[in-house]
Formats: sequence, structure tokens, C-alpha cells
Amino acid sequence: MIRVDHRSLRFPLFALLALAACASAPPRVRTGDGPFASGASGEFSASLFLVADAAGFAAAVRAPGDPVELQVAHSAARGEQISAFVAVKGCGAAATGLCDVRVDFEVRDPAGTVIARESDVALWRDPPEPSPGDVLFGEAAATLALAPDARTGTWQISAVVRDVALGESVALRTVLDVR
Repeated sequence: MIRVDHRSLRFPLFALLALAACASAPPRVRTGDGPFASGASGEFSASLFLVADAAGFAAAVRAPGDPVELQVAHSAARGEQISAFVAVKGCGAAATGLCDVRVDFEVRDPAGTVIARESDVALWRDPPEPSPGDVLFGEAAATLALAPDARTGTWQISAVVRDVALGESVALRTVLDVR
């Protein structure tokens, strides 16, 4: 589960094949159990997690009211779509006052074959989080549309997240059970 404390989100949905944009401010989250990976390098940290309904995710965090809990994806069936989101904390501002966080996404099927790869995607190019401890959802998410004949088994979704201003990077990997 991902508990969202702030109801705004900013992310163009990067679909490894298509690009769409939505705009608002970053949410703060607390993460609980689920198929997500977290890592840190110095003050900079990042988390990678999977969501089955990207549009529902965006709508839920923009809706007014109490914090919501969002279900992260553990598995998917052939023909379904899964989005991998990256959240960051502690990005460093360059001389411009803005962070420059970038990500490389990679998806491997159960045989280890690279199915999709996208490098140097802009993840966060705005000011650092407004309050210490806030988590910023990146401006990009890798969306995997599983073909009806996709291989079943454990897929790997990886992200190398780099803070250009700080010179720090975090390598993350999570898995998805495709049935």
C-alpha cells in the first residue's frame, strides 16, 4: 500500500512508447508493504513501485479529502498494463535552484531478455521538495503493456535514478509476476 498525504501529482506518463502530460504539485507519501524497491546515496533517495491503474492513481492523489491508500501491483495477467513510478527525496538544487534528476528504465522478461529500455529520461526538473522529508513523484513513469502472448513468470523492472546536481545515483529493481 502507498499512503498519499498530499493530493497533487505532477508527472507526464512516460510509456516507453508514448508520452502524455498531467500537471500539478508533488505529493508526499509514506510507503508500506508492497513490491517496491528503495535505495539511498548520501542524502538522495529513491523508490520504485508498480501500479496497475496509472490513471486511477493520478485521479486519487488529485482528489480533495483525507489521505488515500493506493494498492501497488504484485502481479499482472497477460494483456494487462502496469506502470512503474519513481519517487525521490533529498534532490539537490543546481545553481538555477532546480533539481535535475534523471532515470534510466529497463524491463526484462523471465528469460532475462531486455524488452524495453529508455535512458536519460527527465524525472524531476523543478525545485527540491518544499518540506524536509517530502517525497516527490517523478515526472516519468515506465508503462509496460503486456502482450496477450507475453512470457509468464517473474519480470524485472529496473531504474537507475541520478541526481545530476549532487552527483549521486541509486539503482533500483523490482519484480512483477506475470501469469
